Amino acid sequence: MPPKTSSTLIDEARTLEARGLSRKEIAQLLGISTENLRVHLGPSQKPRKERCVPQPPKLTEDAKARALVLLRDEGWPRKEVAAELGVHVQTLRKYVPGYGLSRQELGRIGAATARANRVLKRSA
Repeated sequence: MPPKTSSTLIDEARTLEARGLSRKEIAQLLGISTENLRVHLGPSQKPRKERCVPQPPKLTEDAKARALVLLRDEGWPRKEVAAELGVHVQTLRKYVPGYGLSRQELGRIGAATARANRVLKRSA
């Protein structure tokens, strides 16, 4: 049997593709590489899976309010609040940064912490 010509292979590949075979299966059946198949048939016509589907916010407004109460008023650690709400700690940090404190309040807390650390360092 004479070797198949390029046009015969392409026609056969198109027929197999129309029957629903994958490019990998077609290449194996015809004894050619998938790259060679792509060159002759062009890119696959199968629709690609949606890669980036917009997700709804992980924390609703009610959950954010609950997180603030637990963090600020009840003094829970972030890890426990995240577990309570069923989200990851990083998600909690994203949606409730700084426990809902203003920049001024955060600055005062940071300055007080720095002073306390300096005092503790001197006394040690």
